[in-house]
Amino acid sequence: MKDKGLISIEDLLENPEVKKAADNINQELIERRKYVPPKCGVFKSAYTVLKDNDDFKFSIHREARKQLPDIINNKVQSIVGLDFPEESLKQRYSKKYTIGIVFSGGPAPGGHNVIAGLYDAAKKANSETKIFGFILGPDGIMENEAIEITGSLVDSYRNLGGFTMIKTGRAKIDTKEKMALSRETCKSLGLDALVIVGGDDSNTNAAFLAQELIQDRIQVIGVPKTIDGDIQVRDAEGKVLCAMSFGFHTAARAFANAISNLCTDSSSDVKYWHI
Repeated sequence: MKDKGLISIEDLLENPEVKKAADNINQELIERRKYVPPKCGVFKSAYTVLKDNDDFKFSIHREARKQLPDIINNKVQSIVGLDFPEESLKQRYSKKYTIGIVFSGGPAPGGHNVIAGLYDAAKKANSETKIFGFILGPDGIMENEAIEITGSLVDSYRNLGGFTMIKTGRAKIDTKEKMALSRETCKSLGLDALVIVGGDDSNTNAAFLAQELIQDRIQVIGVPKTIDGDIQVRDAEGKVLCAMSFGFHTAARAFANAISNLCTDSSSDVKYWHI
């Protein structure tokens, strides 16, 4: 006869409070996903446009001119907000596009929100625009391994750390054969643009891909990412273009917190010292 004072493990796991405590989706995670990061002022406008900025001057190495002849003279551009643009801009803005995005190098906080921001803006402009995420970094481009980014997928990773959604990798697209494979992938998917999220090496890769794909009218966009602050772009006169990329502030705060905890631990007991 079953003891009425006992409860089975099955019944226990069905208890709403137990399910809430044991669920992978806890209240903190729900609130984190709901958070809406503040927008830069320029993105509060109905439309944005790129305009050449002549304030920056660069000394270009002759090897760079040789290797990247079609893009090396591209000017720095600033994003300008517009609320009442010309009709031609409205048409370009609302056109259906196909965009690829890839993570490259070590993960950094904020990566998922790069995808979320791209997805939100692209779908707002045209709901039929498609975004593909390449799996496991540049290898995904070379091997044509990609998934379509959906709203439910974006919402699952919104505001969360890491590069878990599409993973990352450290492969380099640094030979003619790899370039050819990458080009074929981009053409087979019908990409209008490829977004590469990565550090200094990854953005160097992005520059060479931009040179390779320019004849196919596929735009390559590099998004600087680092947790160690090694992408501080300056022009020939020392003017700063990128003082700090996403990921650095959170990483610095996490490291500072870890050091603070070690200091507290060390000062609590003279017997142990942690280095």
